[in-house]
Amino acid sequence: MRCKLLVVLGTFLVVLVMGLMPVSAYWYSCPTSGWVTCPTGCGPPRCTAHGIYAPHRGVDIANSSGPMVGAAFRGYVVYAEWRTGYGRTVEIKHWRSPTEPLRIGEIGEGEVFPASQTVERWTRYAHLESYSVSVGQWVIGNQDIGQMGMTAASVVHLHWEVRGTPDPQDSLFWYHINLTRGQQVSRGQYVWVEDGP
Repeated sequence: MRCKLLVVLGTFLVVLVMGLMPVSAYWYSCPTSGWVTCPTGCGPPRCTAHGIYAPHRGVDIANSSGPMVGAAFRGYVVYAEWRTGYGRTVEIKHWRSPTEPLRIGEIGEGEVFPASQTVERWTRYAHLESYSVSVGQWVIGNQDIGQMGMTAASVVHLHWEVRGTPDPQDSLFWYHINLTRGQQVSRGQYVWVEDGP
């Protein structure tokens, strides 16, 4: 009886929270462990590698031990090489149809999608010491894709972005990763991501 009550209460809370979520918000798996040194939007706008002044578009997670980095969600690797301003970089394209069933325990469980629309997102993992994936490769959530490093950077850290478009010059379609400066994060923990500020 007690277990049944807990299940019903848990289901009620999930439905309540899901009803309060904005339609363009998503859960992702944190790709690595460490401390957030620069959250989304931190600092004054700076000149990007493409000559555009923009706020910090991702999250920087530092860890001097240089741990492995995992994919934040399943998808296809669309980029795995050196990128100006980012060093060794991996980019992954993710998508899901609103009619596709969610499997219990799957990274991304709890995502909310706009009605009748396939949702596409791209994640970028930059300043890697090395990467262990190649373009066209299918990866699952939390699968190793590389190791945190400091290529094109002055300290060991991961720069992680979530974008709504593959075009790095399109500043309108990047997403706010809800982590705060100084926050300690663990690889695999769920992270809430929503429309950019």
